[in-house]
Parts: sequence; structure tokens; C-alpha cells
Amino acid sequence: MALDDQRFKDHCLIIVGNGGKADEVLAKRRLAAGGRLAHFLTRPDDPRVTFSASADGLEYDFFTWQPPKGTMGISSFARKLQGKPRTFWTKTGPDGIELSENHHLTIRYGITGNPRHVTLTDETGNILVEMSGHVVVDADMLIAETLQVDVHNTELNAFGTFSKRFVVLALLFQVLWQIAKISLSINFELRAAQTEADGGSDGQVPWFRNLLAALNWCLTGNIICCEMTSLAFAGTRASINIHAVGNLAATVAIMAVSPLQLSEFVLCVVGVTAMISVTLPVHYYNTIGVHENRRFLPHLLWTIAQLSGTVGCFVLFGLIAQSYATLLAAGQSVAATLFLPFGTAFAETGMVVFTRLMYNRLVHSNKLDPETAPLVGDQLFIPAPCLIMSAHAFAEGCRLTATFSGVISGGGWGWISTSLLSVALNLSARLGWTRFMLLQLGKKICNGPKAMALFGPTGWSKYHDELKIYAGYFRFVSVIALCVARLISYGVFEVEGSKAPAFNLSALMVIICLLAAEFVEDQVVTNELLPVNPAGPGLLKMNANGDNADPAQLITLEHLHNVQQGDPWRM
Repeated sequence: MALDDQRFKDHCLIIVGNGGKADEVLAKRRLAAGGRLAHFLTRPDDPRVTFSASADGLEYDFFTWQPPKGTMGISSFARKLQGKPRTFWTKTGPDGIELSENHHLTIRYGITGNPRHVTLTDETGNILVEMSGHVVVDADMLIAETLQVDVHNTELNAFGTFSKRFVVLALLFQVLWQIAKISLSINFELRAAQTEADGGSDGQVPWFRNLLAALNWCLTGNIICCEMTSLAFAGTRASINIHAVGNLAATVAIMAVSPLQLSEFVLCVVGVTAMISVTLPVHYYNTIGVHENRRFLPHLLWTIAQLSGTVGCFVLFGLIAQSYATLLAAGQSVAATLFLPFGTAFAETGMVVFTRLMYNRLVHSNKLDPETAPLVGDQLFIPAPCLIMSAHAFAEGCRLTATFSGVISGGGWGWISTSLLSVALNLSARLGWTRFMLLQLGKKICNGPKAMALFGPTGWSKYHDELKIYAGYFRFVSVIALCVARLISYGVFEVEGSKAPAFNLSALMVIICLLAAEFVEDQVVTNELLPVNPAGPGLLKMNANGDNADPAQLITLEHLHNVQQGDPWRM
């Protein structure tokens, strides 16, 4: 593919400037468009910055990519935009480098006369950073507000993540809503326990109790499920009207089954089934004119995979939690201690593998086959991350709810060994050592290439590790809200007893210890306080013939024309 200006802009927007208002406006527009961004913080008329171009520009018709190392830190400008230093495998937010006095930045022009390449060197000439992209130097407000920053090739969009402040706001909203919902439910149950003479409802809960479950589903899961399935099935994001229709369908279905007195777990499945049954056909029909080449069957298969990996994952982990409770009730505490951490770990890993296989077979392989029309829409924007996030969110939710409910019913402190084992397994998996051990075992059983294909790290597995930072904390919302709601309803400040907010001391410690363990685990991983399993030559060989546009491709390869094809690295 030709190295035109748009290709360079799609890959990275490189801003060289003083970090003023214009730089900030341009940077935020680029990040909002989902593109990669790098910023070099300089001074006006900076002597440390020079420009270079050959007579015809052909000298610099190339692409290179050596981003800043994590040890270089992050500039104050990039930190304002949620940028973080690069870790061993991942990079969150934009790159940002503040030029020191001994740095020298060279900006090179491409064949079109536009700046395309930047090289940062130290006082001895050692290259610290070398990047290609669309370079903007000392942007003014006109350029900042009008420069086209969209990424035309969606395969070059960066994987999305979450802003810490919006995650905190979402957590706060969820806690307040769950406290209100659970408080009303407790009130309904207390009234049902009283006779009519005492002002109660004589064993009957209000018919509109399911309305709380419907509102809960519409305010939480229905939003993302509607977005995910609409984009997967039709290639276009759901409109406000589609969301409204989906919420109405889910509410009607959940209210219709009120006489059955179903659990909220089952009501969620009822709600999502009604939503997809109504919204998907309507949305597909409404967008026929938008995507003329869209094919029905590939989108249908990808949507089925979406539902299998999200709704199916929800049901799977619900069954695991129920099995754990059954083992505890049968007095099989040792079996339960081993079953919960290993069962959730294997199921979570299996769902990540499922995502990789389904995306490769149903989406990416179609893009590589010229005889097959590709799925329309950016399927890496919402649908694919939802599959990855569901695996971890439901696994962690299963561990917490199963442990918490088991302690409520049986008491005791057997949960400590289960929780410690879960943390150890999580740290081993997130730091890469679980895969390392599987690789070594695989090499003994089969050959190295096959072991790498089965157990080698991929872009999906590392994205899964990154999303764990954001998806893990939402599971604490319900249990914390339950304790607060019980405190409000009963007004009893006691640790043990039928009206204690956390039921008993052991249950209270489950919440505190698991929340602390989640925080410590994230700090260990994000700050790399423990060693990370490095990339060996086997990983490089596995990725040597890969496609940089494939999300499973963990290493970006630079293909040079003057290197023989026999060179496994072609670098």
C-alpha cells in the first residue's frame, strides 16, 4: 500500500509544540477520533529542533517506529491527557516527551513535502525515539480546530480503554442506584412478612417489584448490549431511538414474567433476549441504505458469537457460582476451595481464546479474502472489547458473589485460602508466567511452534490484562450497596446478627480483603513491581509472517524492501 499522507496520519499524529491551548485542542480531537498520538514538548523557536529534507524528498520515503521507552517517563502535557509511561507490553494514552537540554529533535520531510518523521537523539547521537506519522509543528488555533484528525483505516485505530474519572463517576452512580433499589426491595420484603392487620401485605410482594429489575437492566446492561449487538449485526451504532425501543422491549418482557417471581439473574437474560429480538431486525432494516454491500450471514454469525461470549459467558459463570455453593452445602469445602479459583480462571481464559478465534474466523479472515465482502463497521470499537471485558468482569463477579454468599450462609474463614489462590493465579496470568509454564509444558509434549500457537501471548491476551484494571472494581458495587441498604433499612450498627449490615464479621472481611487485594494486584501489575515474563525468540518467529492489522499480532513488524525475504525479522 502506498505511503501517502493519509496512511501516515492514520498511524500516528505527532505534535511538536509548547503544550499550549492549541496543542491541547488538537490532541483531544485526535484522541476523541480514536487515533494514536505523540507529543514532543518544546519551546518557541527551539534551537534543539531542526528540519531536514533531501532535494527530491525521496530519501525519507520510509516508515519507522521506535516509540519512547518506559524509562523516559511521561511529559506533564501527556499526563493531563491520561497518558502513562509504556510498560513491557502495553501503552495507555498518548506518548509525551519533554525535551531536555541535551536532546536534539530532527524533523524530516517526506516525498509530498510534508513532515513525516521525527528522530530524538541525545548528546552523543544515540537514537532515543524514532517515529513516523503526520507531524504538526507549533500548531495555531486554526490548525488545531480544522485539521482533519480522523483515522480512515479503522484497522489502524488504537484499542480503546477507559478514563479513570469516568470509571469513578460510573461506580458512584451505580452505588447510589443500587442502594436505592435494594432498600426498596428490603422494604417490600419486610411488608410481605407482616400481616395486613399490622400494615403488611400478608406474604405478597408488589406486582411492580419487577419494575426495579427492569430499570436496573435498562440503566446498566441493556445500554452496552444494545450498542454491541447493533454494531455487530448492522455495522452501525445504535441510535437513541433504537436504545429507546430496546429499553421498552426489555421492560415489557421483564414485567410480563412478574407472576413467575424469577430471580434477577434470570430477569437479565429475559431482558436481553427481548431487546435483541426487537432492536436487531429494526436496526438492520433502517440501515440498509447506509451499507449497500453488507452481507446478512456474516453479520448474523458474528452477532451469534457476540451473544455466546457475553450472555453465554454470564450464564456460564452463574452456573460456576451455583456449583460452588452446592459443594459448600454438601460439606465439600476442600473441593469448593479448589473449584472456584481454577474453574473461573480456566473459563475466563477460554473466553479470551474464544474471542480471538471468532474474530479471526468471522471478521479478520474475511478482510483478507478478496472474494468475500468484509463485515462493515469497526468491529474492534465496541463488540470485540465487550467480549474481552465480559470474560474478566463475570469471572471476578462470580468469585466475589460465590465467596460472599458462601460466607453469609456458612460463616467461617475458609474463603481466605480460596482468595489467596485466586490472587496468585491472577498475578501469574497477568505477568505472563502462567503462559510461560504452559509453553514449557507444551514444548515437552509437542514442538515449539505448535506450543507457541496454542499458548503464546497475543494482542487479545494483553488487552484482556489491561482491561482487568477497569473491569474488576464494578463487582463490588452490589455487595457494598447491599450492606449500606441493610444499614439504612434496619438501622443496626452491629457486626454479627440477622440485621447486621454485612451479615457477619467474616462476610465483612471478605469485602474489605478482596477490595484491597484487587487494588494491590493492579498496582503490582501496572507498576511492574514483580518480574514480567519477557518475549523470547519463539514469539518473534510466530509473529514474523503475521499481519500488523490483526489484533492477535502482538509485535508490530517493520518490513523493509532492501532486506532479503529469508531474514525472519525483515527489519
